[in-house]
Amino acid sequence: MAFNWAGLGSVLQGAGSLYGAYNQQKMGKKLLNLQENFLKKEEKRKKRSQARLDLAAQETLGHRSDKASLPIY
Repeated sequence: MAFNWAGLGSVLQGAGSLYGAYNQQKMGKKLLNLQENFLKKEEKRKKRSQARLDLAAQETLGHRSDKASLPIY
């Protein structure tokens, strides 16, 4: 009885495909975590920036206005 090399090749190819899919899933999770962290940092940066603007407006104008308008001369 001869050894079935084609069958062995198919099994190895299937194992390689499974390993590739596993690595792709792992990398996908890493990228998702990276994007979530970036979003959290960006939201924090925007809040901090807005707080600084609010503080500067409060100190210079004496009050905080929710309506953005230019002075009319």
